[in-house]
Amino acid sequence: MKILINPLLLSICLLFTFFSNASTQSETKVNFITVNSSEEWETILDKANLSGRLIFVDVYTDWCGYCKMMDKDVFSDSEVAGYLNDNFVSVKLDAETEFGTTFTKTYQIEGYPTYVFLDKDENLTGSIGGYNKKEPFLNQSKTIQDKSDLLPELKKKYEKGELTQVETAQFAVLIKDSNSDLAKVIAEKLMLDLDSKAFKNLEYTEFFKVFASNTESEFFAYVKNNKEEFKANVGEANFSGYLENVYNATLAAAIMENDINKLSIVTTEILPIYIESPSELPQAKFVTEKLYYGNVQDAEGYAAVVQKYYSSIGKDEEDFWYNQSYEIVEDFASVSSLIDLSITWLDNLVKSDEDYETYALYAYTQGINGDFEDAKVKAEKAKSLARNEEQKQMAHDLLEMISEAASGN
Repeated sequence: MKILINPLLLSICLLFTFFSNASTQSETKVNFITVNSSEEWETILDKANLSGRLIFVDVYTDWCGYCKMMDKDVFSDSEVAGYLNDNFVSVKLDAETEFGTTFTKTYQIEGYPTYVFLDKDENLTGSIGGYNKKEPFLNQSKTIQDKSDLLPELKKKYEKGELTQVETAQFAVLIKDSNSDLAKVIAEKLMLDLDSKAFKNLEYTEFFKVFASNTESEFFAYVKNNKEEFKANVGEANFSGYLENVYNATLAAAIMENDINKLSIVTTEILPIYIESPSELPQAKFVTEKLYYGNVQDAEGYAAVVQKYYSSIGKDEEDFWYNQSYEIVEDFASVSSLIDLSITWLDNLVKSDEDYETYALYAYTQGINGDFEDAKVKAEKAKSLARNEEQKQMAHDLLEMISEAASGN
């Protein structure tokens, strides 16, 4: 099925910004305090010290659509508001103010929205990224709060050298965000001290999930060779959570190091453990390989992966080339070589498939590419192929935005 290109909803901000600049503060029920300066931040620290509460910081930008959606959908909910108001000093912080820029650098925030949890001493105790629905947001927040309550006691015992092995594992997990270097040192030493019996001990499940993501670790070898035993012991959620961590860590390393061998480990060693159905494995490998080649900006490799999949499986998928073009626009709009690849596919597609959706996507893609004249031609064609008034209006809006972009507005 083709995805309808609606320029008012498509979440690509590189060419056009569609979200309203109107404030949605009034839609929230959380008692947020706006902070724009170090002086105002000192007031927050004073409140946290006096109340004994953690600090919750909503790091946002004015152009961030998902930030506004969280205000409207989540922070307006009475249960969420009640929980945050009872347990936290809640802060709204614009990442693009002078103070906000310093704050985001300090806590290494790269995407918005990001929700940061700090103790009264400004130590990071946890964070949540992106748009989250009510229940996942509450669950993650409560988990972070529970761990934060335990941290002071464990820290005192660590300084006195009184931690048990289980407590050492808990402490390493709790400080991984606020002091990653120390957490790594503690975890590496503990890993050497633990024997294989710990692999089956549920008290170490979170520790291994966080710190044993290396595919060369003994724990990964245990999971690989004892998949069903591990899953039965820790439960489906922990089984999936561990393998997701291994997948993400290994794929991230492959991308950062541009290492095709690590990509191979993801597709040949990790995915076969995680994917239950053999019929779903080719699709999982396909998605993974596209993520790799897209992020290393290798258009030739990306194209080869797509062509190989199409030749073996993709021919049976409806609107295959349209969907591949759309994915590039959605995921890699800033990579010009991939946008050129998308345009090549769309150019071939319109020769045999003249419809509204294809031309609307083509127009949008050409707009991203900076070819505004051709973008207008394609948008006009889309308008002529519109099947109803809604599509006509969307094509009209797309034309207006292309014209504005062309004029530099």
